[in-house]
Amino acid sequence: MINPTILSGTNADDAQMVFTLCINDITTLLVALGTHDEALKALSVSNDLINSGSPNYSSVRAVHAPNPGFILTQLMKLKPNPDMKKIDWSKIGDYAVLSVSNKMNYIGDAFSNKDFRNNEDGKINYLVLQAQSVDDQVL
Repeated sequence: MINPTILSGTNADDAQMVFTLCINDITTLLVALGTHDEALKALSVSNDLINSGSPNYSSVRAVHAPNPGFILTQLMKLKPNPDMKKIDWSKIGDYAVLSVSNKMNYIGDAFSNKDFRNNEDGKINYLVLQAQSVDDQVL
């Protein structure tokens, strides 16, 4: 079983260090942002899909950022997928989950809390595909 990486919710330096290690690993990341219901559902769905045995998730890992403000500067430095809707970084708490590509460290896409509700499996699949396709586009 592959467990999610849980960033510190109380120590910013530790959260940033662990997130840097995750970014530097060659995996597609699904980053659940916060401790609200939608972020916890995103983490749960991501973890279930990663452990489903599907080859589509063999290089995908889940990361939980209980306090997304701790990694906000790092997230803002990632390049956005040119096709995605712009993230309002001043409202990071309004987002449930985002994906990060495994080769070029692009943000594949993100879902706000309100947009993540319903069909969560399909939305996690979409995030993974967006992250993987943005790498293919820029290579």
